[in-house]
Amino acid sequence: MSPKVRAAVGSALFTREPWVAALLDAISTATVRMSDVDPAQFRLLAGRTEPAIRNRYERLAAQLQTSPRQDVLAAYQSALSLTGDRQKGQAHFARVCSQCHRVEGVGHEIGPNLAAFKTRGPEAILINMLDPNREVNPLYVNYVAVLNDGRTLTGMIADETATSITLKRAENASDTVTRSEIESLVSTGNSIMPEGIEQQLDQQAVADLLAYLLATP
Repeated sequence: MSPKVRAAVGSALFTREPWVAALLDAISTATVRMSDVDPAQFRLLAGRTEPAIRNRYERLAAQLQTSPRQDVLAAYQSALSLTGDRQKGQAHFARVCSQCHRVEGVGHEIGPNLAAFKTRGPEAILINMLDPNREVNPLYVNYVAVLNDGRTLTGMIADETATSITLKRAENASDTVTRSEIESLVSTGNSIMPEGIEQQLDQQAVADLLAYLLATP
């Protein structure tokens, strides 16, 4: 399913207790990946009045705190207590992040608006940088399209019509293909942002980047 269809299906599944229970069953058995579920809708389960649903949500939410990237996150916790240099952070953003994000007129608007993350605080920004697949907005999931002519294209679905889809990726590169050209279209379940940013930024550089992002209007 494309992001628009997934969003509609997701909204419907969260409206009735039996459907929510079935969805949680599917998540527990890995039939449905957490990346296929809108994180905001999932977090709303914390406020459900049905004890069975709320308890199952709490167990799943606790599991999400454990990530294969936990060691990297632990190693970079020190960045939160370092004094960052906003100017250096701006340079780090232009070098590492601007191919998919746009801030203060620099970069490409492919990934989420980073200014919106400021309200969640520096720790949330750090988690999203180092563990991008922990909580993926369905709009920014990477897809793989195999075409009838043998080509394979990847990217997030930036636009779709009844007859075509547009896949967009880093550096604002995109491909628009007709649905008749597509042999298969599969969600990877992963964010368009790749893991491994720590290979380009050490702890001090991350502190600088956080200082820049938190200071932007």
